[in-house]
Amino acid sequence: MVKTITINDEVYRDKSADIMGRLLKAGKPVNIMDVLISGIALANGIEEIIAKDSDFKTIEGIYGHPRISLL
Repeated sequence: MVKTITINDEVYRDKSADIMGRLLKAGKPVNIMDVLISGIALANGIEEIIAKDSDFKTIEGIYGHPRISLL
């Protein structure tokens, strides 16, 4: 199911910063765009991202969500 999302700067910024902070603390930095996409998804209640980029699996492994399905 496709869901329309909104971009609330403060909410997604906080989610993205939390994600990146955990990744850096774990020594596993990833592409900032993937972090921002994950932050926006979480801020909008998206539970799963379907992607080809394995950086999302790193985010899932460290942050715990959103759930990632790789193509």
